[in-house]
Amino acid sequence: MLLAISTYPKMGTGTSKTRSQSPFWDGRLGALEIAMPAFAAWFPPLIVGVTMTIFGTLKLYGLYRGIVGGRDKTVMQRACGT
Repeated sequence: MLLAISTYPKMGTGTSKTRSQSPFWDGRLGALEIAMPAFAAWFPPLIVGVTMTIFGTLKLYGLYRGIVGGRDKTVMQRACGT
């Protein structure tokens, strides 16, 4: 999942790496501002990625099994065919 961390400092702009001088630290645990992306920003790419992964897996399975696809074959043979 893609997380966006805010670049607006809550306190101090020191260069030290300690929590007390970190621009994102305000004294509480879990104080990093993490913005949840909108549903429309991550759901369509997720569906496309899952679909392409499934088709790619079917093609590799067909290649491994030696399934030959073609015009007059069943849907499964065409999906798995090389």
